[in-house]
Amino acid sequence: MMLDLARVPRPLLGVRLALDLRGSFHLFDAPLVDRAVDAHLAFSFDGVTSSVLRREGRVTGRIEAEGLAVGRRVEGGVTYREAGEMQAIVTISFASDAPGLPGEELTLRGFVEVLPVAPLASATTMPFSLYSARDVEIGRGVLRFDLRGDLLSALASVRPSLGFGSRRKIDGGEGR
Repeated sequence: MMLDLARVPRPLLGVRLALDLRGSFHLFDAPLVDRAVDAHLAFSFDGVTSSVLRREGRVTGRIEAEGLAVGRRVEGGVTYREAGEMQAIVTISFASDAPGLPGEELTLRGFVEVLPVAPLASATTMPFSLYSARDVEIGRGVLRFDLRGDLLSALASVRPSLGFGSRRKIDGGEGR
């Protein structure tokens, strides 16, 4: 019997990183009321080589959104564009605690775009929109990473991870 190396799982080196983001948002039904939001997010890129080729990762964590969610679990993903564009799109979903929306799944979609004019300010700011379960935009806001206060804890959270996957070509077909 011959061993088919294309089907043998190979180790994939990944990385995990935790970030605390804080900011504010408003709902369209009360546009003059600013509400606080705190998101404690863990980003994981399993199989760095595969993640780079697919340009995607996974996001988990907890969110506190004033009037919407208290310590709710979030799940979602992050996709990033080609290196020249320097843009990442984060999408996370969570269940609402709001009186008018109990248990309804809300989605936060934000993006980070590194601008050459202000690289640090733009890399640490994530404008976002909030969507209802019916995919209707219900609010907007901004999350920020506090570079001075949280950089050391973010760097300390970086962890390598080891997973196993099959060998695949860039187009998703079986490779060698």
